[in-house]
Amino acid sequence: MVWETLIEGIAAHIRNNERQELFEEIDEITDAENASVSFADRIRGARGRYITITVSECNVTGVVIESGKDWLMLSSQEQIDLVKLDAISVARGLRQAAFESSRYVPTMSSVLRRLIGHTVLVNRYADAVRAELLSVGKDYVVVEPKAELISLYGYQTAHYDEQTHRELYIPFTHLATVSSATLG
Repeated sequence: MVWETLIEGIAAHIRNNERQELFEEIDEITDAENASVSFADRIRGARGRYITITVSECNVTGVVIESGKDWLMLSSQEQIDLVKLDAISVARGLRQAAFESSRYVPTMSSVLRRLIGHTVLVNRYADAVRAELLSVGKDYVVVEPKAELISLYGYQTAHYDEQTHRELYIPFTHLATVSSATLG
């Protein structure tokens, strides 16, 4: 009886050590995976799922529709946002990664070209400009700001400031988001 108890104690100790070694190995493998996965791969893995991102100190929650190496398209209840990954300060809900299966990864420029001729809201979370997207260059967009409707004493009037009739050239470095301008 004493021998059986002693043998069971030794076996339990060995199982415990093996389990501890297995946990340490799992931690090492997890660290290695995290070190090899980019932020864009995590965003790509969230396609079709809800995530929350912080852009210009504003939290935005929505479903990831599409993504590329430097952008993501997020559909929220309000509208659709095209967001530069560099503009995101924090992201939540990125549990798994997905690696690009194709050699062609859409760029932000190629997605923006689909919006030429549409009214968009540029940088809606800070210094927003409602404008028509006229063209997309290699590293900039050209927009024409729309008149703002101002309500005064129950009447609405279109207000044009001196910049309204001019094209604005906005470099990608100062472009955080481009949103659908259907609401607002």
